Amino acid sequence: MRIIETQTNITEDHRLTVQLPDDIEAGEYEIAIIINPQSQPPKTNLNQLQGKIKAFREIDPVTWQKKIRGEWDETRLSD
Repeated sequence: MRIIETQTNITEDHRLTVQLPDDIEAGEYEIAIIINPQSQPPKTNLNQLQGKIKAFREIDPVTWQKKIRGEWDETRLSD
Protein backbone atom coordinates (compact mmCIF):
# COMPACT_ATOMS: atom_id res chain seq x y z
CA MET A 1 0.00 0.00 0.00
CA ARG A 2 1.19 3.50 -0.77
CA ILE A 3 -0.27 6.91 0.06
CA ILE A 4 0.15 9.68 -2.50
CA GLU A 5 -0.90 13.18 -1.47
CA THR A 6 -1.48 15.78 -4.16
CA GLN A 7 -3.57 18.83 -4.99
CA THR A 8 -6.13 18.62 -7.76
CA ASN A 9 -9.02 20.57 -9.19
CA ILE A 10 -12.50 19.13 -9.62
CA THR A 11 -14.14 20.49 -12.75
CA GLU A 12 -17.74 21.67 -13.16
CA ASP A 13 -18.64 18.30 -14.69
CA HIS A 14 -17.40 16.55 -11.50
CA ARG A 15 -14.19 15.15 -12.98
CA LEU A 16 -10.69 15.13 -11.65
CA THR A 17 -7.35 14.21 -13.17
CA VAL A 18 -4.47 12.88 -11.10
CA GLN A 19 -0.91 12.54 -12.37
CA LEU A 20 0.73 9.56 -10.66
CA PRO A 21 4.47 9.14 -10.10
CA ASP A 22 6.43 7.31 -12.81
CA ASP A 23 7.11 4.31 -10.56
CA ILE A 24 3.40 3.36 -10.42
CA GLU A 25 3.02 0.61 -12.99
CA ALA A 26 -0.02 0.16 -15.19
CA GLY A 27 -2.56 -2.30 -13.85
CA GLU A 28 -5.59 -2.65 -11.62
CA TYR A 29 -5.54 -0.95 -8.26
CA GLU A 30 -7.97 -0.27 -5.46
CA ILE A 31 -7.86 3.43 -4.63
CA ALA A 32 -9.48 5.66 -2.01
CA ILE A 33 -10.27 9.32 -2.53
CA ILE A 34 -10.55 11.66 0.43
CA ILE A 35 -12.25 14.97 -0.32
CA ASN A 36 -10.75 17.69 1.88
CA PRO A 37 -11.82 21.17 0.70
CA GLN A 38 -9.07 23.76 0.82
CA SER A 39 -10.20 26.55 3.09
CA GLN A 40 -9.86 30.10 1.91
CA PRO A 41 -8.55 32.70 4.35
CA PRO A 42 -11.19 35.18 5.38
CA LYS A 43 -11.06 38.42 3.44
CA THR A 44 -10.79 40.99 6.21
CA ASN A 45 -9.80 44.58 5.81
CA LEU A 46 -7.59 45.27 8.83
CA ASN A 47 -8.58 48.92 8.80
CA GLN A 48 -12.13 47.95 9.79
CA LEU A 49 -10.70 46.69 13.10
CA GLN A 50 -9.10 50.04 13.95
CA GLY A 51 -10.06 51.14 17.44
CA LYS A 52 -11.99 47.94 18.21
CA ILE A 53 -9.47 46.47 20.69
CA LYS A 54 -9.76 48.59 23.80
CA ALA A 55 -6.41 47.45 25.25
CA PHE A 56 -4.53 49.11 22.37
CA ARG A 57 -6.41 52.42 22.21
CA GLU A 58 -3.79 54.30 24.25
CA ILE A 59 -0.80 52.88 22.34
CA ASP A 60 0.82 54.85 19.54
CA PRO A 61 1.75 52.21 16.94
CA VAL A 62 4.85 54.01 15.64
CA THR A 63 6.26 54.54 19.13
CA TRP A 64 5.55 50.90 20.02
CA GLN A 65 7.24 49.69 16.82
CA LYS A 66 10.38 51.77 17.50
CA LYS A 67 10.53 50.41 21.05
CA ILE A 68 10.29 46.81 19.88
CA ARG A 69 12.91 47.31 17.18
CA GLY A 70 15.17 48.91 19.76
CA GLU A 71 14.88 45.74 21.83
CA TRP A 72 15.91 43.70 18.77
CA ASP A 73 19.02 45.84 18.40
CA GLU A 74 19.87 45.36 22.09
CA THR A 75 19.68 41.58 21.75
CA ARG A 76 21.13 41.51 18.22
CA LEU A 77 18.01 39.77 16.87
CA SER A 78 17.85 42.12 13.91
CA ASP A 79 21.11 40.86 12.34
